[in-house]
Amino acid sequence: MPAALSSSPAGGEVLAGRVAVVSSGMGAVTAQRLAELGATVVVLARRKERLDIS
Repeated sequence: MPAALSSSPAGGEVLAGRVAVVSSGMGAVTAQRLAELGATVVVLARRKERLDIS
């Protein structure tokens, strides 16, 4: 992850007001981190099974 996004001095609001579209290939950890940084995260995949959270 780029250094600019590695920490959140603003209390998790670095990406507030931004929308991140994450494909299943990018990984759940990436989606979770973007959400922690304040982004609204939309996850997509071609197959429903790829969206299941384990």
